[in-house]
Amino acid sequence: MHRLFVGSLPGSDAWVHLMQNDKLSERKVMSLIDQYIDGDTLLLFVNSQNCLCCSKPEAFANVERLLAVGALRIADPAFRGRVLIEPSLGVGAGHKT
Repeated sequence: MHRLFVGSLPGSDAWVHLMQNDKLSERKVMSLIDQYIDGDTLLLFVNSQNCLCCSKPEAFANVERLLAVGALRIADPAFRGRVLIEPSLGVGAGHKT
């Protein structure tokens, strides 16, 4: 995951605001994920102790939990689509190959 997420995402689109009423918006987060990641399986990674594989329906609860630890990297198993969420700013960006 570190090797595939070095620095910012290559050719990433603009950062998207993911907060609504001072809370992380499930609609905005899932829309960002759906825009960049096809398929139902997601890899979520903050660090080697805080990472997991889950389905899209399970994603938001896991995203909320992992963002408490740090910046979250999300990808499909083939790393064709990637999303980076920065919790301190409440924003995310993605890249699709």
